[in-house]
Amino acid sequence: MRDIRTDIHEHIAEVMVEWQEITRAEPWLSLPDEHRTDSLPSVALALADVALRAAPGPAEDEELVVAGVKHGRARFEQGFAQALLFTEYHLLRTALWQYLRARHANAADAMIRIDGAITIATSASLLGFHRDELEASGKWPAVVQALIDETPRRIGRVRAGGVASSER
Repeated sequence: MRDIRTDIHEHIAEVMVEWQEITRAEPWLSLPDEHRTDSLPSVALALADVALRAAPGPAEDEELVVAGVKHGRARFEQGFAQALLFTEYHLLRTALWQYLRARHANAADAMIRIDGAITIATSASLLGFHRDELEASGKWPAVVQALIDETPRRIGRVRAGGVASSER
């Protein structure tokens, strides 16, 4: 998986080109041109780090959640409808799948791991999108921390002894 992670890091621009091509080929999934990539490259790199690193740790878990939160907040500030976050992550997943499938024999194994990380990133983006309400209710720090702490378990990562790790 390290080779795939490195490949994504080295060719993130090509993954984003794939993402752009999907929005042209499937116009019903298209987003406005000015909002097509934004912070998606950093989210994609964080996905790769959490999903494909041999031994990701708390720093990578936090990186993924923070990237998702920032992305969701940016989309809120741009006036996106919340539902478009789901479309955007679907497009990102499809772009990663198409890119990896064309280059790696074990792309399916990588995508299973990336799917788990996409679930976390989507949740984080929703938190970022609704940050104002969460801050107003005093829940903001706790919900973000809970998502970071829950990341290993939700991705299915286990530590020695077979117990899902939620330690930071």
